[in-house]
Amino acid sequence: MTFGNRLKEFRNLKNLDISQFALELNIPESDINLYEASEKEPDLKFFVNIYEKFNVDLEWLITGSRETMNKLKSLEDFKFIPIKTHTELIKIAKSNNANLISITSLWNSCDEEKWTNALSSYYSRVKDENYNIEIELEEKLCVVRKPNDLDKLELGNSWYDFLLNKYFKWKYTAPNRYATTTAAFKKAYQNDNAKIDEIISRILFVSDKEESFTMIKLASEIKGLGVAGASGLLSLLFPEIYGTVDQFLVINLQNISSLNKIVQDINPIAIKNRDFVELTAILREKTIELNNAFKTDFWTPRKIDKVLWTIRS
Repeated sequence: MTFGNRLKEFRNLKNLDISQFALELNIPESDINLYEASEKEPDLKFFVNIYEKFNVDLEWLITGSRETMNKLKSLEDFKFIPIKTHTELIKIAKSNNANLISITSLWNSCDEEKWTNALSSYYSRVKDENYNIEIELEEKLCVVRKPNDLDKLELGNSWYDFLLNKYFKWKYTAPNRYATTTAAFKKAYQNDNAKIDEIISRILFVSDKEESFTMIKLASEIKGLGVAGASGLLSLLFPEIYGTVDQFLVINLQNISSLNKIVQDINPIAIKNRDFVELTAILREKTIELNNAFKTDFWTPRKIDKVLWTIRS
């Protein structure tokens, strides 16, 4: 019996048709059809999702084995899954606890384990094709602090190449958004790459990089980015100071009653520079609060924005 046969058998045991099953798992019906026909292999997030929704025995579902029918109770139980590497599976497994908590409960919590679990689950929600790009960006951008540090990136010959071939692929995962952004970017700078280098240089040369309005105004000069895209770039360059301020962050913060008066009037799909300043202040205040509560310097605005993105609605 193939994986597809077992998936179909399980669905039938639950008395669900394909449309109902897809709705429960929040994926397209076409994916279920392809999985059951063994024409497409699910990603890791599918297996975590189906386990959390139905408590299915993953070892049986994936391998057909019925020798160990115990339900998953710890991270070590993920060792048997022969789909991806153990390291990736551990990251996925950690998402179980985080997904059970609401943004309001977490925001008002001083439980270090809950915050750490939420952060640990971040990469489980990053698309597989973007995972390696993000790791590469985070590891290499942290060394870029001067305009002539581009060679340390080893990602292109100019900031134009870097933004076009790496950053945009990471930031704009929706195909239509990626297409419109790159089109506007190419139109503006394809024949004037030096203009991008000049803007990035001014960002890196700002003496007070904590001056939110100045930084977002500069970064937003790059055509196609907008505040969300510009803040994402700042969060990668200066994660200890900035987080990504986008629609996911705004919507989540609007669900927190203690912040409602501050963020309720912000339009998630039309974030302005002044909104960025207010939201960045919130991220920085939470950073200080968590570091003081946990007696550490681990937390940053970027890590908090990751948590918010992870447990978004």
